[in-house]
Amino acid sequence: MKAGKIFWGIILVYLGILVLLNNFNIIDFSWRMVWKFWPVLLIIWGIDILISRENTRKATILVGLVTCFGLGLLTYFGIKESRNDSGHAYSWGEGYDDGLDNVQGDGKVFIEDYTANIKNGKVTISGGAGDFNLKDTTNKLMEVRVDKGDGNYMLKRTDNDSTVNLSFHAKHEKGISLPSNKVHDVKMFLNRNPVWDVDVKVGAADVNLDLSPFKIKDLVFSGGAADVEIKLGSLNQHQNVVVETGVSSVEIKVPNSVGCKIVNQSGLSSKTFEGFIQKGSGTYETSNYITATKKIDILLKTGISDLKVKRYQD
Repeated sequence: MKAGKIFWGIILVYLGILVLLNNFNIIDFSWRMVWKFWPVLLIIWGIDILISRENTRKATILVGLVTCFGLGLLTYFGIKESRNDSGHAYSWGEGYDDGLDNVQGDGKVFIEDYTANIKNGKVTISGGAGDFNLKDTTNKLMEVRVDKGDGNYMLKRTDNDSTVNLSFHAKHEKGISLPSNKVHDVKMFLNRNPVWDVDVKVGAADVNLDLSPFKIKDLVFSGGAADVEIKLGSLNQHQNVVVETGVSSVEIKVPNSVGCKIVNQSGLSSKTFEGFIQKGSGTYETSNYITATKKIDILLKTGISDLKVKRYQD
């Protein structure tokens, strides 16, 4: 058997077993480690190319051993990282003042003020590796707290009559920066009065978006190897949700009082859509979708992912 077939065969079997064990909660794997370890695949692939011309038994065994060793490291650090994340607690320290922009120790606070004339808002959130959480409201327009890590973020604002655009992203500085092991902890707060469009773009990240207190019109989420939890509310008549990810775990919660439709255009992904009826190829609806006065439309476009959509009592 050719070494190249051994390499890709092991990769596919590994991913299938990993997703299966994660789905049954036998292991708890942090998918963002796939993003951190992807250069290992290039190294293994390069070794495969160098020795595959020999097409000998020794070459095949060597490729198999190197591939298994690399995937074993990925599994070890993925499970270890997930355990560390589950015990994490936020602590902003004594130096923080919620009413002011701060730069103290390892933390930063960004604040934009709210005025009553603001009716609509769009917030774009861009980041790499880290923990991104939106869980609460504020009497400001937006408040962001960054704890840990060495990321240099900025919050920009543009006003146009009753509409405001906010962009929270990392600054791109000149020169070469070495990679850091520190993970950014980003905690975000929004004002509940405007109707919001939310656009999130992250890499290898853990993301928790509790959007139930807000009037959401459009939500677009783009991620690499991410663990994503999204909770939607019922404060707006119609919500459009688009989720595009690579190798990820995605869980979306929708309220029982809202009709919901899912269009699933995902690849090799496992799916659990609780409380939904399949209407066609890749299309699922709740029983109250047609009659409900409030609706949520969800489009899922993922690679190898674990997809869950659940309903909750609101």
